[in-house]
Amino acid sequence: MTKPDHEALRALRVELRDSRTRPDATQFLRADQVFHRAVADFAQNALLAEYMDHIQTLNLWMWNTYFETHGVRRHDLFAHEPIVEALLNGDAAGAEAAMREHIARSNEQLLAGFFGAGG
Repeated sequence: MTKPDHEALRALRVELRDSRTRPDATQFLRADQVFHRAVADFAQNALLAEYMDHIQTLNLWMWNTYFETHGVRRHDLFAHEPIVEALLNGDAAGAEAAMREHIARSNEQLLAGFFGAGG
């Protein structure tokens, strides 16, 4: 990652944290979209970036639907800090593990929200 990438990631970290401090789904989802697209861009993988554009469109629809149904609760707004810290420290394995955990928790939450605790 370049120095500007690091600066952008630090700014996103603040924005994501702020959107969780004052639960605001619109602000959080906007920052979340920017964050996930930035991570794909950092990878310098055009296929991943294109895939992320498609998946983030669906992701935005699902989370908006979730928040319309359940309201916005602070614990529903996922922390991205473990991913950010790993990326800033150049820890690829840590970033991968943190992102896998993030995706798994998001998936579990959406399934429980839409289909009940049993999935």
